[in-house]
Order: sequence, then C-alpha cells, then structure tokens
Amino acid sequence: VLSRENKIASIPLSLTLGDELQILVENEGRINYGIANDFKGIVGTVTYNSMILLNWTMTGYPLDDYKKIQDLVMGLKRKYGSNQRSQVSVKSYLRSGATLFHGEFNLKANEIGDTYLDPTTWGKGILFINGFNLGRYWPLVGPQITLYVPREILRSGVNSISMIELEKSPENGKVTFSATPNLDGNFF
Repeated sequence: VLSRENKIASIPLSLTLGDELQILVENEGRINYGIANDFKGIVGTVTYNSMILLNWTMTGYPLDDYKKIQDLVMGLKRKYGSNQRSQVSVKSYLRSGATLFHGEFNLKANEIGDTYLDPTTWGKGILFINGFNLGRYWPLVGPQITLYVPREILRSGVNSISMIELEKSPENGKVTFSATPNLDGNFF
C-alpha cells in the first residue's frame, strides 16, 4: 500500500517476464484546507527497475450504482450455487487484492429498526445492504467504527449484504449488528 499520509511512495516488487501489474487506486476523499490542488491517484510515472511503464489500461468502478456488483453476485450464484458458503476473490472484476463478500440474512417485520453494523474484525472497505451504499469502514483508523443502517433500507424477509474488502477479513467472514453506535471506541 502506497500512502501520501505515511509518506510511502514506492514498494518492492518481484516480477518475472510476462507478469501483469495491476494497481487499485482508492480515492479516500479530499483535503479541504491548505492545499489548492489535492491531486489523487497516479500523478507521475510508474517505474519498475527505473524503467517507465507505459500503455496503461484504466477502468473505473463507480460505487454509486450497485448493478455491476449485483450482476457479479448473480453470476457467481449461478456458477457455484446459492447455498454454497464460499469466499470468492473477484479477479475478473476488481482483480487481485480486493475481495467481494456477499451474504443474506432474514428479518421478521417486528425485528426491523435502525441498527449499526460493526466491522471491527475487518480491515477496510465498502459496505452495501440491499444495494444501498452505506459507505466506507476502516475500524483501525476511525473515528467512526460502526456504520449506521437505517430501518428504511431493511425489509421483512431476505436482506443482502455485500462488502468489498481491501485489506483483511475475519476467518469466519461474519459481521455483527449492534443497537448502539461505536464512535472512536465510545459506545453511545
């Protein structure tokens, strides 16, 4: 992981002839003070052993439209079956590094209410419930630990959850819901 905040501008790579380099660039927002031009992404040359790499292919992944994620999930369900519990690295979609987790949970009408999803055992990523982008989670950095899940996006019966995880996931692949928010380690 390269990071402007941590002043990491290069990483060692072990590549062999024919290997393909893929770079996932994440926009974590804008700095709105002190910097007139807050450039994001690859803002210079990418080199390997002092050789400039050319002929890039860039692909955007807009996360405001759940349709592409839903199509991927449906394709995987057709391929592997909807009852199989599995973790599938989506190399054909997000390439290696990021992993898509998808699951379903049932609610009864009397169980629907505002809640908070707690991703403390996860790394960093983006969360969708019933196709609604709830936002990013990064419990190690905070200050927000839990993500607010409004009752309006939940439904009686089957609900879906999709997580694009960028760093690490718990071995059991589970998340929990909480009745109270956790902001910077403080429960309210």
